[in-house]
Order: sequence, then C-alpha cells, then structure tokens
Amino acid sequence: MAIHSIDKDGKITPYKKMSVSKEAEIEDFIEKNPEILEKDLIIIARQKETSDGKIVDLMGLDKSGNVVIIELKKDNVARKVISQILDYAVWAEDLKYEELNSIFKDGPSTEYSTLNEKFQDWTNEIETEFNQNQKLYVIGEEIDPRTEKLARYLRQKGIDIYCIEINFHELDGHRVVDKREIVVEDNAPVRKSQAPRTEEDHLAKGESGISELYSLLKTKVLEFGNDITVNPVQNYIGFVRHGKNFLWVKIRKEFMTLGLQVQDSFDDPKNMASQYRKDKENLKRVVFKEKDELEDIMYLVKQAYDTI
Repeated sequence: MAIHSIDKDGKITPYKKMSVSKEAEIEDFIEKNPEILEKDLIIIARQKETSDGKIVDLMGLDKSGNVVIIELKKDNVARKVISQILDYAVWAEDLKYEELNSIFKDGPSTEYSTLNEKFQDWTNEIETEFNQNQKLYVIGEEIDPRTEKLARYLRQKGIDIYCIEINFHELDGHRVVDKREIVVEDNAPVRKSQAPRTEEDHLAKGESGISELYSLLKTKVLEFGNDITVNPVQNYIGFVRHGKNFLWVKIRKEFMTLGLQVQDSFDDPKNMASQYRKDKENLKRVVFKEKDELEDIMYLVKQAYDTI
C-alpha cells in the first residue's frame, strides 16, 4: 500500500518503501513497540530456545497471562512458518508458572522481581492464571496467500493465530510504519480464556478434597450475612460485599489460596497470612489445605468481611 505525505497546499509526496535487510530490524521494532500487535502485550524473551533446541523469535504475555509466540519472516512468508509456529505452541503449552517466571526474570524487564509481582501491578488482580491459552503471531513484510489460507483454517479450528504485515516507509528522514492485519480475530471462535467461568470450572482444577474444603469455607462465609455475593471470574472466585471483594479464592490442585482485603488493625495470632504485594500492606494471602485450619482461617476472613 502506498503512503503519501500531504503538505499545507494539499500536494502529496509518496513515501519510499524501505526494504528490511534483516529479520532483526522488525524484531527490534516489535520488542520495543509490542502494542503494534495488541494493546496489552509485554515481551518477556527474545530468541528463546525451546526444549528441543529450536529458537522462538519473540515470546510475550498478554494481560490475561496467555503466552504469545511471535514468528518473524523477511520477504514472503513461506508455508513452513505455520508448522514452525505450531511446533513452538506445543512447547509453550506445557510451560508452568515457575518456567515462565524464570524466562521473565532472564528477560528485558528489570523493574519487577517476579512475574506475579509484575501482573499484580499491571492488572490489579490478586493472582493471574498463566498460560491458559497460547496466541500465535506470524509477522512479515508480505503474507503469501497459502499462509493466509492455512492460518484462517487454523482459526476456524480454534487455534488463536494471527497474520500481520509490517512495512516501513521513509520520506526526508521521517519514517512511518504500515501495519496490515491479514488474519485477525474477526469471525474467530471464542477462546477458553474468554468463556465465562463458574465455581464448578474452578473446582475442577483441584482434587476432590479441595472441593470439600471450599464447600466448608463457602458455607461459613455466607453465614456472616445475607449481603454476600459469590462472583466467579476468570482467575478466581470472589466473595463480594457492598460491590467490593473482601475474599478471593484461587483453587489449586492440593490447596486453595485466599486473598483478603483487611484493615491496619488486622489480627493474625498464628501468622497464617503473608503480604500479597510490597506496595499494599492491607492485601493478605493465606494458604488453606487442611480442615483443621478452618476455624483459624474463618477468624481472618471475618476481619476481611468487616473491612468492607
């Protein structure tokens, strides 16, 4: 697509398309400007080696904690890029938080000590459920018709893949970037991360004993008053009073993580709670995994309820 400058007299002057000599030039640009692909995206690794020795050009995370794989190709994007990026997606699908956190700490960000800390600050969520889905971006100066057709087919089958053309143009030392979305989210299937969550969805992540613990906890919490609403969302089950969460429940395989919003006078005689974030003294975290902890935990939860 031709790009033109318009002067004050209405005269147009064409920009000259700049040929990208190396993949690294587009790679540099996306690493510094990930919002060119989507608004809420961070890059956590560049030239990341997979478990079988292959190299991912760029690796990122979106605001929901989904892994984003970005594969860059110079000139026409060959068909093989589809098989490459699917191979990377298979590798990425199995990455746990600990592995993502290690990749993040080795990456370009130096402001945060952990991935959880970054996301708590970024999303204002107690906890993020990482890597529920993988997003795949194929980037090139030109997307060939066969690659486009294959990508559209994969989207119809539920694979979250995008194809985007990026080109640079220059006029009198002024550079502009031209982005064309070839395969995007239009007519795409609903991804798992977008589907509404229920309590049952969350409880399915835990072993049978966790469901029993949650039932005991829920029963006791609802006895506090009839002004409590249970609100399951993407990453946790919220317990809401007067429109605000006072308790967040995150189901794990063998335990639950509870988030509590408390006051400065919070009393924790058995030191069960830890601080969720360095910058939020009144946001506490409690691990619940045994029935005999219920009474002590309810003492802490009641204080959170009374805070709202």
